[in-house]
Amino acid sequence: MKKLRKYSLTCILIVAILVTWSSMVFSQTKYASCYGFYYDWVHDTTGNATYAGACYEIQGYASFVYHDYDANFALNHLSTDDIFFYSGHGHYTELIFYDGKNKDDTDNDCSNSYLQMEDVEEKDLSGMTLAVLAGCNTADFGSNITTTFHEQGATCAVGWENTLRVPQKATWLEHFNGSLSNNSTVNQAIQTADTRTFIAYLGFTGGTDSHYIAGSGNITIN
Repeated sequence: MKKLRKYSLTCILIVAILVTWSSMVFSQTKYASCYGFYYDWVHDTTGNATYAGACYEIQGYASFVYHDYDANFALNHLSTDDIFFYSGHGHYTELIFYDGKNKDDTDNDCSNSYLQMEDVEEKDLSGMTLAVLAGCNTADFGSNITTTFHEQGATCAVGWENTLRVPQKATWLEHFNGSLSNNSTVNQAIQTADTRTFIAYLGFTGGTDSHYIAGSGNITIN
């Protein structure tokens, strides 16, 4: 009887240790969601998302790269994202997702879906460290989707006031995320990306220098 009781107590102790360990592991996991889209052969941002995900993994994030997913999918994951990265078409009130699949009964293309300011306003983003909204005009005007991400709790949100040229944006994002993976702050990563893009395109930055930071740029993602 004493052996059985001792055995039971040992099992309970082991289970308690495993539960504690697993909860610590899951609570420490950081998640990065990276979205890119193949709108057409000119506007292909899937590579931007793939590279961003690789850079965030270097800093210990569980990176999930999503190509051609719709806005509702992204919305449902927002509250658990530590990093939200988006490269695609944008507007100051919304991000324009594209899944390339949806057709209505008349075979018209209905593949666009929209992550709008009012959608983000319903989310608690207090656990989000960084949001990168790499689309045209995502930080235009005083109140926009970039400021909304910050207002809902994201420590730092980066958007753009002007339209962006595809090649320059890809170069800028590569240097920005590469710098973040090397422990640069957001401000330092932006400065590096600005300089490298300016040099690469002989001063024609394609709108990439119209970036706007909502929140603190003096943070790293590690």
